[in-house]
Amino acid sequence: MYFQRLPKVIVLRRLSTRLSTVQLPQHSVVKILYTVDCDNRLHEAKKDQKLEAPPEALSTYCADHYEGGSLSKCEGFITELEAEFKKDDEEFDVNSFCENMWNLNAEYSDEQAQEKLDKLNEEREANRIEFSTPEPIVVSYMIVDDGEPCAGGYVTTEDECAKAAGELGLSDTTVMAYPGEGAEGDRPAAMCSYAPDLVADNLQFFPDGTGACGVNGTIARKGLQKENVHFQCICREP
Repeated sequence: MYFQRLPKVIVLRRLSTRLSTVQLPQHSVVKILYTVDCDNRLHEAKKDQKLEAPPEALSTYCADHYEGGSLSKCEGFITELEAEFKKDDEEFDVNSFCENMWNLNAEYSDEQAQEKLDKLNEEREANRIEFSTPEPIVVSYMIVDDGEPCAGGYVTTEDECAKAAGELGLSDTTVMAYPGEGAEGDRPAAMCSYAPDLVADNLQFFPDGTGACGVNGTIARKGLQKENVHFQCICREP
C-alpha cells in the first residue's frame, strides 16, 4: 500500500538527523515525515519506474480508507495526481497532493473520533439513571370531636402522641399510657386521646384502643371512677 496513516520506520531513520535540530510540535514533525515520504515515493514512481499513471495501489486507497464527503475529496486528489503523471518530469509536482492527503487524513481521523465520542455520549445519556430526593413527609395533626372519624389515621406511639400535643398547643404534653382499656370490639390499633374533663391527666394514650373518637366513654381503673368522660381524639390530618 503506497500510503499509510503514519510513515514507515525507515523514513523516520532517514530524516532523524535532519530534524534533530528543528524545534517543532510532534504533530508538525509527523506531517513533515509523511509529506517527504509521499513526495519521494511518487517521484520514484514517475522518474525511476517511468510510470505514466499513479501507482496501482492508489486506485483502491480512497475506497479502503474513507466514506462520504472525505471519499469524494480523496478521489478528487487522485484525479489531480493522474494529471501530474501525464506531465514531463521537470513539471512533475506532487507537493499539493501530499499536503492535501495529509490534511484529509488528519480531518477524517478527527471526524471519526468525534463520531465515536458522540455515540458514546448518546449511549451514556440513554442509560442515565436520575435519582431525586423525595419530598419530606410532613405530618400535621388535628383534634377530632363530635363523632368525626380519624380520617388521617390514628397516632400510634406515645412519642408521636406527645409531639402532636405540642404542635397543637395543648396544655398537657405528658403522655399517660393506659393499656388494656376499652371494649374489645371497638378498639383501633392505638389511640392518642385528649380529655379536657380530666384536670390531672389530660393527655392519654391507649395502646389497645378505647373505642371511637369524639364520644362519651367510661373510665374504670384503680383510683378513678368517672362516667361520661368526653374524649377528643388526636389524629393525623388526611
